[in-house]
Amino acid sequence: MLKIASAAAAAALLILAGGSPARAGLAIVLNSGEDTISLIDTETYKEKGKRPIGREPHHLMPTPDGKELIIGNAVGNDLVFLNPATGDVLGRTPQVADPYQLGFTPDRKWFVTAALRLDRVDIYDASKVGERKFSLVKTLPLRSMPSHLAFAPDSRRVYVTVQDTGEIAAVDLIDHKILWQAKVGPEPAGIWLDAKRERVLSGIMGGDYVSVVSTRDGKLLDKIAVGKGAHQIYEDRQRGLLYVSARVDNTITAIDRDTLKVVRTYKAGPGVDCMELAKGGRELWYTARWAKRVEVLDLESGKVIAKIPVGRSPHGIFVHETARTAAR
Repeated sequence: MLKIASAAAAAALLILAGGSPARAGLAIVLNSGEDTISLIDTETYKEKGKRPIGREPHHLMPTPDGKELIIGNAVGNDLVFLNPATGDVLGRTPQVADPYQLGFTPDRKWFVTAALRLDRVDIYDASKVGERKFSLVKTLPLRSMPSHLAFAPDSRRVYVTVQDTGEIAAVDLIDHKILWQAKVGPEPAGIWLDAKRERVLSGIMGGDYVSVVSTRDGKLLDKIAVGKGAHQIYEDRQRGLLYVSARVDNTITAIDRDTLKVVRTYKAGPGVDCMELAKGGRELWYTARWAKRVEVLDLESGKVIAKIPVGRSPHGIFVHETARTAAR
């Protein structure tokens, strides 16, 4: 009882002093090559645990209420729900075919998956997400290898990169049909839609640029030169920047979100892929797939301040922030 009282008293004193109790944050990393997740303490930069999760986990995202974290097991054909603060498994939803990439529409009506292995996009009714239940409403074939998703703010469209055909597809989520498909470059991957819904950007993995196309008809408007193997696009809302990972050149390029001009390039680890901000936006955490590690980049200095060994082919990453560090 003395230990509990002492801890409570210390926390109370800290709060009265204008602070909050110091608790470590948690980074959750998907090791796609060995069917595990790694749990990393964001204060010590150490892996604190590793556990099996299912066959080929690639991407993950929080539920709309932020209370749970969803992992898509692409080959396992299921979803796993975690406690984002601890990494504990809360439940599983079976019979979700090849959920390689996944996302909710902003209005929370639809849950959409890009089934890369099955060459299709699946649209599910998300009204029972709180019960971890999804009902398949529509399957749309998209050849070949649909991989990443970007949702319009009004929830009327989702834009999908189709890697093998070098296209972006615009999908109508009201009528459940494909509106247009447009060539953008070899192996488009990560995708981002601007706030005005006028331009959609994609990292061209088979090239060294980001494509910029019109949302109206898919017309190619511009190419932004970045590193070879341009892959993921991650938005830093605080700074008004987009970070683009390049898996061949091992770089991260910062692009001004409004002008689409390159403002800085950072050196990163082998096979840099998915990214997440942490520590109030001061740090950028990313997976280095070819090196079997996670790296932490200090955005101000441009230096890599931590290299954390994890499992084989780390892909998706999520950072759970505490009251002390939260600024997502």
